[in-house]
Amino acid sequence: MRPTKPTTSLDVRTIEDHGRIPADLDTAILLTLAACYPEHRDMFARTRHWRGHVAAYRVIALDGGVVAAHVAVVDCTIRVGEASVRVAGVGQVAALPPYRKTGLIDGLLARAVDEAKDRGFDVGMLFCQERVRRVYERNGWIDITDRPCTRTEAGERILMPPDHLRMMVPLAMAELPPGSIDLAGDKW
Repeated sequence: MRPTKPTTSLDVRTIEDHGRIPADLDTAILLTLAACYPEHRDMFARTRHWRGHVAAYRVIALDGGVVAAHVAVVDCTIRVGEASVRVAGVGQVAALPPYRKTGLIDGLLARAVDEAKDRGFDVGMLFCQERVRRVYERNGWIDITDRPCTRTEAGERILMPPDHLRMMVPLAMAELPPGSIDLAGDKW
C-alpha cells in the first residue's frame, strides 16, 4: 500500500547492488521504478538492471517498506576523445508522487555524488529529458549535450540525438577531456 503523503522520518540508505539485494527490498525497488517509469513497467517486472547495467550501488529512501525515492549508480569506463574516463553513471532517478518537490531527490543525488567521490570516480554522468534538467542543474550538474555522444546498442553504434540531454558533475576530474564521447556500450 502506498502512503498518501510522506512521513517525516525516512530511512535513507546506500546499498550495494551486484545482484545481492534482499527479495523484499528488490520487490519494493521494482514497484517504485515501475510506478515512476510506466512505459518500462514490463522490464521492471523482471529486473532492476536497466539495459543490462548492474548498479554498483543505489541510494534509496524508505518509508516503512515503501521505496519513496531511488537513484542507481553504475560503474563504467567511457572514451572521451583519446582518454579513458571512469564514470559514475547515474540513472533510474525516481520518486513516488507524494515525495516529489520535497527536496528528497536533491538529498539522494548529493549522497550518490558523495559516494562516487569516495569511490574515486572521475566524473558523474547522466541522461535526462528537458523537463527535469533543472533538477540536475540546481544540484551542480553541467549540460554537455553539445558534445557528440555515441552509444552501442545490439552491436550498432548510434549517435545520440540532441534531445537526449547529457549532463556531468565533476568528481576527481574538474572537467571532461576534450573530444567526443563514446559510451563504449549502451546508455545507463
